[in-house]
Amino acid sequence: DLVALCGQTWQGDGLLLRSHSASRRFYFVAPDTDCGLWVQAAAPGDRIRFQFRFFLVYSLTPASSAPPVPSASSPAPAHPCSRGSFLQFYEGPPGAPRALGAPVCGLTIPAPVASSGPFLGLRLVTRGRQPRVDFVGEVTSFRLVPSLVPSQTGGTDVGTSKPSTLFPPLGSADPLWIAAERSPPAGRDPAQQNATSEGSTES
Repeated sequence: DLVALCGQTWQGDGLLLRSHSASRRFYFVAPDTDCGLWVQAAAPGDRIRFQFRFFLVYSLTPASSAPPVPSASSPAPAHPCSRGSFLQFYEGPPGAPRALGAPVCGLTIPAPVASSGPFLGLRLVTRGRQPRVDFVGEVTSFRLVPSLVPSQTGGTDVGTSKPSTLFPPLGSADPLWIAAERSPPAGRDPAQQNATSEGSTES
């Protein structure tokens, strides 16, 4: 649970993370919460991906309308989450976090988030007199595997390529294609093939 692991760093292959222990039964309603959790990839070179399965983060009574002091850790005043509860993602180690995207809040499940390095941070902030927080997300440690198939643009494509079948252009008379069409089947004498062709013509 995010609230139970507040202030810690968790490392592993995968984790089903809930907002609190009573998730999907009761809202987390503690006001003025500011709780952060850092997730570290299982191995060097891996990255972290977070995908919500259920999401509900908002406040029934928003915080004061007085504009907050701008900072790197707070949403801009014009942002929909600026006056209520929100969840913010970060990347980088705990000592040097960098905001990853805009804060998320509301009732719509946000898009998956992936870090560019081995660390992904989550920060839950509740504001207002009636916060409502309940979410479940899946944390996955993954590694980008380069493809072995070169693309036409000089990069690499995922998957394998199949050899294409060549056909002559319509209306063309390429000698190589004509010779291939006239060549006898393997194991047959050209003279026998010609005799067979002449016999079928006379009949």
